[in-house]
Amino acid sequence: MTQNPYIDIHTHTPTNNLDIKSIINWDETEFGHFENSKQILSLGLHPWNISKVNLEFTLDKIEEYSSYSKILAIGEIGLDRFAAVDMKIQKKIFTTQLQIANQVKKPVIIHCVRSFPELLRIRKEQKTSIPWIIHGYRNNEQIANSLLRSRCYLSFGKALLEQEKVQFIFQNIPDHQYFLETDDSTLNIIEIYQKAASLKNRSVNAIKQCIQINYHNCFKLL
Repeated sequence: MTQNPYIDIHTHTPTNNLDIKSIINWDETEFGHFENSKQILSLGLHPWNISKVNLEFTLDKIEEYSSYSKILAIGEIGLDRFAAVDMKIQKKIFTTQLQIANQVKKPVIIHCVRSFPELLRIRKEQKTSIPWIIHGYRNNEQIANSLLRSRCYLSFGKALLEQEKVQFIFQNIPDHQYFLETDDSTLNIIEIYQKAASLKNRSVNAIKQCIQINYHNCFKLL
């Protein structure tokens, strides 16, 4: 891997490109294959899947594996108004996983849909120094500013290529509070870096260096 790779902070698709460092979102239903993975990973119970798993078993496994060195983050976890699970249950599962992240001192990668007031309230109540990365950001400027004031990172993906409101937010976001990602899209992370560089009126290498600093600060890697 190169010294200054393209960092894909959240993806569901592994790559063999040595110029790309990806954090792969591990499927919480595939614990049996976990130890064979050579990737760096995030691991957590997504709100969509709460009703699909044995909760006690799954949360115990997440806690067990959370201290493994290949697990860089707990996620993706979060809140989703469209999930077929009561919001009270979602909040309980979310905060349980936040506690796991606090125990192992690892960042969380967060999925949030139409639940930002609840998310910000939990952020305030938690009083934690654990970094929160809001993945796939595509909401409005007001919510973005509230998240940034709460010292969250915003991660941008496909929407950065398509939505003017997201492009505007990215143009104005502080350099120390953003990441880029591919999530479950078929895009190459390099395309997203090129768009980011264009929006910031900088070189791709400058964007790479900025995200490398954020990555080191967030994950405490030297």
